[in-house]
Amino acid sequence: IHRYSFGETATGNATDKEFKDSVGTAHGIAKGEGASFSGSRLVLAGGPSATAAYGDLPNGLISTHGKNNGGSGAVTLEAWMKVTGSRTWARIFDVGSSTAPDDNNEVFGPGGGGTGLDYLALSAQIGDDTGSRRLEIRNEDPEGGGVVTADSSTQTFGRDFHVAVTWDETTGRITLFENGREVTGLTTDDPMSDLNDVNVWLGRSNWNGDQNTQGEYDEVRIYDYALSVNQAMGNTLTGPNLLNDRDIAVTIGTGPASQAIPETLPVTFSVSYTGSTPISFQWLRNGE
Repeated sequence: IHRYSFGETATGNATDKEFKDSVGTAHGIAKGEGASFSGSRLVLAGGPSATAAYGDLPNGLISTHGKNNGGSGAVTLEAWMKVTGSRTWARIFDVGSSTAPDDNNEVFGPGGGGTGLDYLALSAQIGDDTGSRRLEIRNEDPEGGGVVTADSSTQTFGRDFHVAVTWDETTGRITLFENGREVTGLTTDDPMSDLNDVNVWLGRSNWNGDQNTQGEYDEVRIYDYALSVNQAMGNTLTGPNLLNDRDIAVTIGTGPASQAIPETLPVTFSVSYTGSTPISFQWLRNGE
């Protein structure tokens, strides 16, 4: 229901420039110092929360899907991106509220804020560890809801990767997929409508002590349902430039090559393939 492909005209200074929602009207704005458009990506230089660039999306993009608000009760946040530098506690996304001068705990522009109150957040790294990520939900606006976290390891630092976070309000399950595979998840009893999502951010944390992300966003999408395991893998295989609304059939890309070896020695044959999991293979020799 929202899609950001960052195809805006390339510019070395994208600060305060809009990036379009191509399937909806929730257009975003690049804020802070060090934002640029490559022609196909939003590029963030990273740095302190008080000054560094991030992507600012409109309010309420998650909470409106809560059943108490008349929504579907499910949502997915999805991104293709690359983290290009280590920034302490940087975020892939952070959706919520922070202590701020505004009555709704909304932060306008760089700086401001202080303590994260409500949020659904996915970190690009845990502290200074670029080999790990944290999925976290906090419900303290108003206080008393608590916090739940789930950590996972990653090997995607400095490389393009696909990530998706799904939230199914019926089960309370929040799941993290990376490159099409489920890597971790958590369960919450908080309704989606409790999330005071006045700060809907790409590359910035609701805690102003955390640094803003140094990285490149190729594509960001929001769905009003939870992607299945197969859909997450299907999107990884399809890539950021095509929309995949169903599982992908298995296709052999390159078949096994013939090999000549001495008798009795082992040999390995391999294939390349695309398709949604689960996938299994069976090898036949002379039909057996």
